[in-house]
Amino acid sequence: MNDIDLTVNKGEKIALIGTNGSGKSTILKIVGGIENINSGEVSIRKGAVIGYLSQIPGEIDIKIKDYIYDTFKELIELKERLNRIESNLSSDMNAITKYTKLQQRFIDLGGYEFETKISKVLAAFSITDEMLERNFNTLSGGEKTICSLIKLLLQEPDILLLDEPTNHLDIKRIEWLENYLNSYKGTVVIVSHDRYFLDKVVNKIVLLTKRGLEIYFGNYTYFVKESENRLTLEFKQYKDQQKIIEAMKKSIKRLQEYGKLCGPSGGEIFFRRAANIKKRLEKLEKLDKPETKKQINLDFNSDSRTGKEVLKIKEFNLKFPGKTLFENAELDLFYQDKLCLIGKNGTGKSTLIKEILKGNDSIKLGTNIKLGYIPQEIIFENDNFSILEEARKHFIGDEEHLRSALFKFLFVGEFKLCSLRSKNENRQGCLQV
Repeated sequence: MNDIDLTVNKGEKIALIGTNGSGKSTILKIVGGIENINSGEVSIRKGAVIGYLSQIPGEIDIKIKDYIYDTFKELIELKERLNRIESNLSSDMNAITKYTKLQQRFIDLGGYEFETKISKVLAAFSITDEMLERNFNTLSGGEKTICSLIKLLLQEPDILLLDEPTNHLDIKRIEWLENYLNSYKGTVVIVSHDRYFLDKVVNKIVLLTKRGLEIYFGNYTYFVKESENRLTLEFKQYKDQQKIIEAMKKSIKRLQEYGKLCGPSGGEIFFRRAANIKKRLEKLEKLDKPETKKQINLDFNSDSRTGKEVLKIKEFNLKFPGKTLFENAELDLFYQDKLCLIGKNGTGKSTLIKEILKGNDSIKLGTNIKLGYIPQEIIFENDNFSILEEARKHFIGDEEHLRSALFKFLFVGEFKLCSLRSKNENRQGCLQV
């Protein structure tokens, strides 16, 4: 990122979008004070409180309840002090005055509402009393993100920075978050690939490109239509200018040829005209050719033909101590079917997929079936491997075909696997929030 300028106004709900590695998450980290810029400045409104949700929460050796309730640490301590004073309250005016001041502070901070607020948010994300007693470090990456999101929402910061907030949420929780953010009075900046979520929440789109930032005042659907209109206009302006440039070059060449034909006696006027046009051409501000969106060209058509019945699940039971996920579950999947598993978190969607991979007497695959599986969390043995080195471990064939296959996924150059998570951009510019 070079020489970017971005102003975020109070109450705006903004989406940062762009290709992977364009610097979306980096901007959030810079605004959140987690990373620094090489040059330029970041201006935050005086007194504004910033809350940042990371894609990958860190390790914290603490109970989930203590982690979440820490948001209201002062209120909890005030409540305990009030209870102690109240139990020993007498006619002593000093004690009554102290109690009254503490109670007013408690009221000003929302002391009589905070427990209800906590209960509502915990219920929305299905956080049970049992889960609250678990250690934060025992949670999965998705569960940590949910707990971090809960804590952040309870803090109600002036500026809410959300990096992929819907990654680990089911449909019901996403809908709750949409409604919450729509009524949120603070400023919200979101990085997300969920275009339906962005459609419901944001009112401004900031597109990060190699040329800089492009601003669109609307939701994601508006951005798609408007960006197509802008691209069409840019192409027209570029082509029109190319026609003008080509005409000017032809005029220069023609005038120079006339000058040569006239010789020293009468050719000078043609050479001067050619020189004038050449100067105008050199001063002309050239338009860059608009970048078209690169598309991943994938073909999922297999050379081998499977049977009509691809997957059959019959009387499938899956139980854990104290919990039943599936009981007499049945499913038929046929050739060219496309199936989506939906449900609340913890209902067994991922577990079912893993059971299909393992297979058992209740799960039967059809003939000529090849299974491909992408887990929620992908862990590489060596993050310092290049994409080419990692792919080479799984690819059968020569390097030319391997590079061609990677190119289909828009991988060009020697990227390291770790750079896919945190790309080191040149950060400079001006951010005002």
